[in-house]
Amino acid sequence: MTHYTADVHIHLYNASYLKKHDDGLPYLATEPYPLQQYLDQMIDLDMYPYLVCNVNMDILRNPNHVFDSLAELKRLKKHDSRKYGDVHLLGFTKADPQYATAEILAQDNIKGVRLVLHKTKPEAIDDQYQTEDWQHLYERLLNHDQHFLIYATNPATILKILRYLPKQLKTGIDHLGNCESNVDDPNYTALLNEAKQRDYVYFKGPGYRTSIDPDQVLPYLQKIIDNVGYEKLLLGASDAPHVGPDPHGVPYRSLLPDLNAIINYRNDLLQKISQQTKIDPAYFELINACNTYQIPLKLL
Repeated sequence: MTHYTADVHIHLYNASYLKKHDDGLPYLATEPYPLQQYLDQMIDLDMYPYLVCNVNMDILRNPNHVFDSLAELKRLKKHDSRKYGDVHLLGFTKADPQYATAEILAQDNIKGVRLVLHKTKPEAIDDQYQTEDWQHLYERLLNHDQHFLIYATNPATILKILRYLPKQLKTGIDHLGNCESNVDDPNYTALLNEAKQRDYVYFKGPGYRTSIDPDQVLPYLQKIIDNVGYEKLLLGASDAPHVGPDPHGVPYRSLLPDLNAIINYRNDLLQKISQQTKIDPAYFELINACNTYQIPLKLL
């Protein structure tokens, strides 16, 4: 029986996009990864991608790939509604006050923006995110009931950005909020404490950028659950096509060579945290995501 699932963190871009915008990508072997290829791969694995979030990938520079995927899904549904009819695709575009205008944010199925800071240290963050332009962006997101995603490897950097945001702004923290320090890092504890004070902060997987070993990720998951709540943890995520290296310089594609390997990693993590907490893994995989993004829930 087909299993309904979510993927709240994926990067989709087609050949036409790369031909038009590839002006020297920093990673080798960045092949096209279009929506249909991903959907068909998942369906072949008996995993139906009921909810998919295509998030802006900073190395692609031009965020049009997010809109390309939304247009592609419309074509797929028109061509084969039985196969693709239940797919819900949301787009998260570039967090830039000059780019993310009211017109851009009003596009169908745009759910918010994503700020990518990679390895930026907290001391490098100045007050630019408190300027009038950024305040207007936050207001636009609030007016559209949209989300602000943050990716940084350092939890102290994430915490600094989070404190600039309005407390009412729905905020997603990528990669569990920590890709470079241990679970007892005081900055990570402070990040979770700040998230606890806000009603609308949640944490996303997939987890392998925290550690390629699911057992090493469990303490982070447990700490999020204990401090913020199990309903704020979204583990249905692939980060496909998982470009870039791990902290030791090993390409993720050599560690997780294909989508099936990512799904196996994710399922292992889901089972382990479910056994540890006695919480149904469906919450972490799909239910929490549907509730977070206000998508009608469907389980099979």
